[in-house]
Amino acid sequence: MTSYSFISGEKWEFNEKARVDSLVLDACRRFGTSPAIVCGDITMSFEQLLSRADEIATTLAATGTVPGTTVALAVGNRPGDIAAQLGVWLAGCSVVPLNVALPPKAVERVLRRSGARRIVSAEGALPSSWAGHYPSRVTHPREGLQVVELDAPRAPVEVKQDTALVAFSSGSTSEPKAIELAHAAFANKLMAIQSVLGFRPGQRALHVLQLNFTFGQWTSLLTLLTGGVLEVLPAFSARKVSARLSEGDIDRVAVVPTMLRMLLRVAGSGPAIDAAARGDVGPGLWITGGEPLSAGLGRKVQQRYPGSSITDVYGLSETSTSDLILRAEHYAEGAGTIGTPSPGVSCRIDAAPGEAGEICIKTPFLMSGYLSSDEATHPSEPDGWFRTGDVGRLRPDGRVEIVGREKTMISRGAVKVSPLEIESAYAENPSWTDCIAVGVPDDVLGERIHLLIALEGDSPAPEELRQWGKAHLEPGKIPDTFHIVNRLPLGETGKVDRRAAAARVRRIPA
Repeated sequence: MTSYSFISGEKWEFNEKARVDSLVLDACRRFGTSPAIVCGDITMSFEQLLSRADEIATTLAATGTVPGTTVALAVGNRPGDIAAQLGVWLAGCSVVPLNVALPPKAVERVLRRSGARRIVSAEGALPSSWAGHYPSRVTHPREGLQVVELDAPRAPVEVKQDTALVAFSSGSTSEPKAIELAHAAFANKLMAIQSVLGFRPGQRALHVLQLNFTFGQWTSLLTLLTGGVLEVLPAFSARKVSARLSEGDIDRVAVVPTMLRMLLRVAGSGPAIDAAARGDVGPGLWITGGEPLSAGLGRKVQQRYPGSSITDVYGLSETSTSDLILRAEHYAEGAGTIGTPSPGVSCRIDAAPGEAGEICIKTPFLMSGYLSSDEATHPSEPDGWFRTGDVGRLRPDGRVEIVGREKTMISRGAVKVSPLEIESAYAENPSWTDCIAVGVPDDVLGERIHLLIALEGDSPAPEELRQWGKAHLEPGKIPDTFHIVNRLPLGETGKVDRRAAAARVRRIPA
């Protein structure tokens, strides 16, 4: 008989009529001339944001874009991108965020699987590299705005009328999936997150996450909904972010842990600075998500940025993100966990308390379904539990700890080994911040454990690395082989790409 562990968040009163565009409209009217978006020397007020969105909605209607159309929006963390997203919603259409940095083949995939009938760019022409990679019919140029009509797809994709976003999973462990998120589900989740994090008017958020990433969507939208200032960087640069933070006026930054590792490497490359003399060189709050934040990495961040707090969030695009949250005020005792369920969310672990099992989520914020997929629309049980594919355990203190992902567990000598456990152990070493463990097929053991460590400068001897493992891991979990690399491979959302890392190891001569 299967044992289960359960934990639930506070009750949430779901508003069926809530819409994301209505929330943004209300914020624009309430905060008026206050600054909404900043990018370099450009400042756009809430009033100007709404005016630009109205212009874009009018242009879409003039080009024959009818309500219910799925619109691919070229995004690159620019002020016009957010105005265009609101404009598409005001036109009654669904948004498919399309990162301008995507290669042409990825663009083809997104357009095909999302059923998009238009591409919109509110910041000039589309990338020249995309030319010829989408079946366009007519292009409608306007000043600073381009609307491209697309040929009807060979296999029509039905997108629901109430869809706010068609988001794509990161694809770091499998083929990216097209995910339909309804206005009501995403709007309610934004309000539920706000009830936990309490963003305030006038707070300045440095935004480095791309808008094709649902983590980037909710952090940017919630900043605007609460009257904050969204300072956008077109692309993440550890040196630029570090320099901007040193000015001391950033209230929060949302990042994936890989970005924190890059920041620590930049910080560590300069002259040593005493922590007391360094003061507040970080934001008031780091919001981390997208991949696990180990306790070791969290400690290094706190040592380098002693004036900053950390909130860690866990969630899937399928569940409108942020299913569990480790609040900043609980980080000290909860480091290395993903905290407790957010309002409206229940969490079940398919194992007894303290033991590892798959994490399942029951939530009113669930996606409408997958598009263009042979998989079941909802990989959930008849009673509504969504199977995440992540493995975790419920600790005695009531917090959930991620152990790994079912698809990435390493089977070494018939023993299941979590890559995250290995990575967390090696993340404690002060000599580096980046590492990833992968399994590679082996005729004798089934799989052998390979650890890639990103490190500049002198490489430690393999025996030194092995001794570190002996001091922190059980014997069967110590890596068999170590690889020192300049950097780890990253996916489209900035997270470490585990599949690419495994492929890289397999190409290395034995």
